[in-house]
Amino acid sequence: MPPKLPALVLIAALAVLAGCASPPPPRSCEELRTRPDPLSPWNRPMHGVNRWVDRKVIDPVINVWMWFPELFRDRFSDFSKNLKAPRNMINNLFQGDVISAGAETMRFALNTTIGIGGLFDVAKPLTGVKADPEDFGQTLAVWGLPAGPLLEMPIRGPRTLRDLAGGVVDGAFSITTYFAGPLEIGVRTMRYGNRAERRARLDEVLDETYEQDFEASYHGAQCEYYKQRVYRILDGDLKLPKQSEEDREPAPEEIPEPPIAD
Repeated sequence: MPPKLPALVLIAALAVLAGCASPPPPRSCEELRTRPDPLSPWNRPMHGVNRWVDRKVIDPVINVWMWFPELFRDRFSDFSKNLKAPRNMINNLFQGDVISAGAETMRFALNTTIGIGGLFDVAKPLTGVKADPEDFGQTLAVWGLPAGPLLEMPIRGPRTLRDLAGGVVDGAFSITTYFAGPLEIGVRTMRYGNRAERRARLDEVLDETYEQDFEASYHGAQCEYYKQRVYRILDGDLKLPKQSEEDREPAPEEIPEPPIAD
C-alpha cells in the first residue's frame, strides 16, 4: 500500500464524520457550550488528564523556557514559521488567494537565503509582509465542509474533526516529512522549541482556563480553541467567501478576538 494511502483514507473518514448532520457554526461561546457534545465520554476524561499534565508538567517546563533570552527563543519561532511557508502557499492557492500565495513564496525565498535558513524573519522588515498562516483545516472551511464535533486530543486539547482531517493532509505533505538523520533531529528540536514558545505566549489564558472548576475549564478550553480557529479561518474578515448567512463562521465581534500565538 502506498505510504500516503492510509492518510488519505483517514482524511476521507474524518471528512465524512465532520459532514454528517453538522449544525451551523455556533455564533458565541455560550451557544457552543449548549451544543450537543457527542464525544464527551472521551473528551471529559481526556480533558482531566490534559488539565493535570498542563499544570504539573508543561507549566514548570514553560517557566524554565522563559529563562532563556527572547532573542534566543525567537529563532525557534522564526525557523518553524519558515518551514510552514510552503504549506501556507499551497493552502492559499487552494483557497484561490493567489496574492497571499505569492507573498508566502517571496517570504520563504528571502528568509531561507538572507535569513540563514529561516532563523531570522528578514522578510517582514524588508517588505512589510507578515506570515499568513494557512492550513488544510482552514481550506476545508473555505470549501464549506462543516467543522464537526470537537475531540479532545492528548496534550493538544480540543480539535474539530475538520481540523484533524486537515492536519493529516498538512503532515503527510510537509517538507519535513522528507528530512532524515541529523537534519531531522535538528528540525524536530526547533519545532519543539517553537511549541514551547507558542505555549508560553498563551500561558496566562491557559492558566486562567485550567484553574477554574472542571466544567468551566472544559468549556473554556473548547471556546479558546474555537476562537483561535475562527480568527484564522476568517483572516480577520467578517465572512468567508461563497457562504450563506446560515453557514458562515461567526464574526469576530460574536466570537471575541483571541490572543495571538503564531
